[in-house]
Formats: sequence, structure tokens, C-alpha cells
Amino acid sequence: MDFLAGKTPKDLEQWLLSVGENEDYAVPLLTGFYRKKIRDIMEVKELPLALRHKMKAAFTDGYYEPSHVEVSVDGSRKYLFSAGGKGFIESVYLPEKARHTLCVSTQAGCRMGCAFCCTGQMGFRGNLSEREILNQILSVPESNQLNRIVFMGMGEPFDNCEALFRVLSILTSSWGLAFGNEKITVSTVGILPCILRFLNETKCHLALSVHSPFPEERKKWIPAENKYPLKETILAISREKVNRHRRITAEYVMMAGINDSREHLEGLIHLFHGTVFRINLIPFNSFEGSKIHPSEASAMQYFMKKLNAAGISATIRRSRGTDISAACGQLGNSVMLVRKPGLQ
Repeated sequence: MDFLAGKTPKDLEQWLLSVGENEDYAVPLLTGFYRKKIRDIMEVKELPLALRHKMKAAFTDGYYEPSHVEVSVDGSRKYLFSAGGKGFIESVYLPEKARHTLCVSTQAGCRMGCAFCCTGQMGFRGNLSEREILNQILSVPESNQLNRIVFMGMGEPFDNCEALFRVLSILTSSWGLAFGNEKITVSTVGILPCILRFLNETKCHLALSVHSPFPEERKKWIPAENKYPLKETILAISREKVNRHRRITAEYVMMAGINDSREHLEGLIHLFHGTVFRINLIPFNSFEGSKIHPSEASAMQYFMKKLNAAGISATIRRSRGTDISAACGQLGNSVMLVRKPGLQ
């Protein structure tokens, strides 16, 4: 039996034709399944009864519940999902006033090897399928409240490029979840070919991990610098025609005594002055085995003040869910979680 989760109209048109049915039924079926969130095919009244029975025998929805949840003192929730032979993945729900954000994973583990990130130290366990990515969004208890989706969980989204683009299409299409492009952000270490495709094929926001303005130093933290130099990536993005309503952000994790010096600040100003980027300053979030400490709040405030004075929009991101290892850079302690008594 096949899964409906992750299917596009083209997929279903091919199946419908193969069983002698009208391909035009693909869109109403998926509209009911995704947008109206009808999980029982028999309830999609726009389809003939005989076709519903035929589809019922061929497809199941493909969704499954999280295996475990941890709740932070600040209200954040970290969900653990099985990814079959790839192990487990984590998603984080972040409630804040009118914002209901879900941080979504695209891979089990990650092969980017970024030194500041717990997931990057896990190694790569496998790409998630479209179904496994969508399942995180549609199977958390807060699914109907979500109004922000950020692909900033486990993995490098553009290292699972084809699945990501299909999921973005399902999320934003009228036959899909009809989620606003401006409500979705994809974070990357800088896989330039996929970034350019993303800018041309979608209207979603982009976040680029920076963490050092100096190439040789950045290579130590983000090995992708070796193949996709930050400076070239910034120039390439800046050459694109970016709508003023589209947010292009540089993510800068601040680490005490490592990348919070005056030289680093001057380097950031030199790199980003006159570009489309705004800068998001993020305190380093420690994880097991890490000896790095976050920069002092005063240092982060100083960076923000000077960047803004230089004409570069800069903000400080408040860490959420640090007590349950759900903050930026902390995802990946699933092995410890699955050993808890009673966890399936």
C-alpha cells in the first residue's frame, strides 16, 4: 500500500491514468487531503464513490504520531519522531504570543560537520522523505495552530534538495496546505546552486549560517566554506532580484572569545554593508561534549548597536527550550531519549 503524504498532483495523475480513471480527480483529492486535512479518503465527497473505494485499497495517509515529547519551562516542546532505519529525528514547537512556529528537520543527522552544532557531530544517517518531513508538520498536536514553519531542525535542507522543494510546493500550493510563502524560512550553511534555485522557484525566506566573516576561520566551524565560500555566496545572492518583502538573513552564532571581537564585528560590517542581508545574532547553546561558551549579553548588544549604526539591520534571537536541548544547535540527543523507560 502506498502513502498519500508527500504526493503531488502529477504523482496522482499518473496513478489515476494507470487505473483507467480521470486525471482531473488528482487536485480535488489532494485539496481534501492536505488543505481540509481529511485523512479518510472515503470522506472526500468530491470523488465518485467507486474511485474512493479504489483509492482506499491502494493508499493510506502515511502519517504517524511522535514517539515522545519534552516540555520546556518556557512552553517550547520538542517532539521525537521515528525515521525507521535512519533512527530518530526531532522537531520543536515554539509558541510566542500570536506566533506558533515549528522547527522542522530534513535529515536524520547531518553530513555538514559544523563544529558549533550537536547535529553536525552525529554524522549522517539519511535523508528524510517528503512524507517524513510533512509528518512533523501535520502530526504534532499544535498542527492546526501553526503559522510559521522554519527548516532549521536536524540536517542541511539543501542537502536534501529535491524532497525539500516538493515539500515547499505542497506547503504553499492551493491544492496543498495553502501556507503563505512569507511564513516559511529555510536555513542553510550555503549550498549555492540550491540557494539560487530556491530564490528563483520559491518566495520563502532564506537564512544563511555565517558564524565567522573570515574564510579560514569559518572553514573550522562550517566545512562547507571550502566548497562554497561565504563571500561568493553573499555576492551571488545580492545579484538576485529579491523582493523587498522577502527576508534574507545572516545567522551569526556568538561564541565567547572566538568570534565576538572588534575584528569580527568589522569583518561583518565589511561583508554585509550594502547587501540585502539582515543579521540575526544568536547566543551559542551548549551541548554535551562542547567546551564553548556563549558571548556575554553586553557583547551581543554591542554588536547589534554597531551593525545597526552601520546601516545593517541586526537583531538578537532569544534562545528557547535550552533546558530540553531544543534550542539552535542542540538537536540530536535522540539516542539518549530513546533509552528512556516506556519510550517506543
